[in-house]
Amino acid sequence: MLVNTAQGFMSPAPCYALLWSVRHLKAPHRTTVRLENYFWEQIDKVAEKKGLSWRHWAEKTLAEKPSGANSASWLRVNCLCKVLEASQVELTPQVKPKA
Repeated sequence: MLVNTAQGFMSPAPCYALLWSVRHLKAPHRTTVRLENYFWEQIDKVAEKKGLSWRHWAEKTLAEKPSGANSASWLRVNCLCKVLEASQVELTPQVKPKA
């Protein structure tokens, strides 16, 4: 089932995925990052697999962030890449054929 949203059609997300929480860290300066709970859960799992705390993984990941990039977005994308990498899913751009 797909739901029509402002961003287009997407699968309905579980309710908990829409809940947000905030975590504090130093990366490279003190900051607060607000993410959906689902991403925090995945960050916890990714960090644990690497033998790191979520905080250490996030600080290390944010240290590699390009200037001007949004911290929350950077963490989401890096988390997603690690999750897909672990599940051996390849990201390929979807290009629509020209009509």
